[in-house]
Amino acid sequence: MGPRTVNHAHATARVALQRAAKKRLVRTNHPARDVDPPRYSTDEREYDVMTKEGVARFFEAANGDRFEAFFVVAVLSGARPAELRALAWNDVGPDSLTFRRTASQTRSGPPVIRNTTKTGKDRVVPLMPEAGAALQAHRARHNEERLALGELWQDNGLVFPDARGPPTGRGGTRWIVSGLSGSRRGVR
Repeated sequence: MGPRTVNHAHATARVALQRAAKKRLVRTNHPARDVDPPRYSTDEREYDVMTKEGVARFFEAANGDRFEAFFVVAVLSGARPAELRALAWNDVGPDSLTFRRTASQTRSGPPVIRNTTKTGKDRVVPLMPEAGAALQAHRARHNEERLALGELWQDNGLVFPDARGPPTGRGGTRWIVSGLSGSRRGVR
């Protein structure tokens, strides 16, 4: 569990025991009263970070996939997947070298776009030329998909919708990543 989850669980248990003690449901000297939650140092956390070679292999594996630009922009910009799934074409700069983070996607249930980011702050994200080129190529593929489906296309103005136009769910990009990073493609 992460530090926020542990601290939240500790605070919830402490408050519940305080209320129970006040109602005399437990002894007043309950054990959680004087217990501090565990402290976490960022130095103790372990991260699994891709090497430059790993990123290159991942991009090679994603080459030609309909979500190739999603992964390129995610890796090169640091944007959250939920923010990219909610990214609209009108948030992308005219040169495809910037985009404005204005929305995010809900985490549970059917994919719903909310008009705020996780931090609640909008900002312009500069993109490396490689990410801009990937977005421009993606726009061309996206338009071909849209025209091929004709009236069946559900236009939401999203950069990374599913194959028919509605928002892509969390699982939609997650299973693609697991397929791309599988041992059969040599990406870890």
